[in-house]
Amino acid sequence: MRIASAIITLSVAALPVLAQDLPGVCGELANPAVGSWASYTLTVPQMGGSFAMRLAVVNSEESAGSTMFWHEMKLDTPQGEMIIQVLVPSFPYVSNDVSRMVMKAPGQPAMELPSSMMAMIEQQGGRNFASEILKGCASAEKIGDESVTVAAGSFETEHYRVTQPEAAEAWLARDVPFAIVKMNGPEGVSMELTGHGTDAQSSISEMPQNPPGGR
Repeated sequence: MRIASAIITLSVAALPVLAQDLPGVCGELANPAVGSWASYTLTVPQMGGSFAMRLAVVNSEESAGSTMFWHEMKLDTPQGEMIIQVLVPSFPYVSNDVSRMVMKAPGQPAMELPSSMMAMIEQQGGRNFASEILKGCASAEKIGDESVTVAAGSFETEHYRVTQPEAAEAWLARDVPFAIVKMNGPEGVSMELTGHGTDAQSSISEMPQNPPGGR
């Protein structure tokens, strides 16, 4: 369970916040359409190296008269695939926006967890990094427009830098779901785009089990 907890923290977190209302590109890239996905190499030296990760919007459903969206984070680990899905009203989102949460740990059945689990993860040092990057950047400095080449190809990006609460740089593109093409954070943490598309489907095919005592 300790390994699973570490992987959960890694999969929803691991990069520094880029603060409040990033100008330009981020406002235009809120709410990627159902089917949107972006895959990355996520490097976290403290967690043992590099991991393949995919962010995606895999479904939507109506709830209380509003459309909600299932966002999925899938991480390939030495133990196997870790998949976390959250049902939220929009992107970017914060932990309080999560109305449902499903996790499938390596070698385990899919399990529906209390939505409060996201807040608990954040309290333990985890961060919903993709959402935080696009949620904010009032303190960000735009370095300029740059052409960046990563495994997924070459992209015209907007380069931003922040120094608080920790130094980080991000290269964001308007034609990439979730915007992030490349990011460098403290302590060797980095993230680079390896692919993107519009045909994402849920990585969980089974019906999630309810935890003891229900949701």
